[in-house]
Amino acid sequence: MSEKITHLRQKLLQSPDSILLKFSLGQVLFEEEEWNESIRLFEECLKGRPDWMIASLYLGKAYLMQGKIQSAQTNLSLTMDL
Repeated sequence: MSEKITHLRQKLLQSPDSILLKFSLGQVLFEEEEWNESIRLFEECLKGRPDWMIASLYLGKAYLMQGKIQSAQTNLSLTMDL
């Protein structure tokens, strides 16, 4: 686990409602190919801000990497609509 992930997790513990920290941690986890946790965080971001295009894009790509084609298509279509 990278130092950046550890740092962001600690920050998120201090500010558990921070949608920006959730997104930042989701990005780093995505880069580390930690699909399940990144998906959970991007879904939380979209619950807070349903119009967040980049969160939708990352979510769709993470689903795609897991082979969840239908979920990927749904989120990537949403991304294009946004």
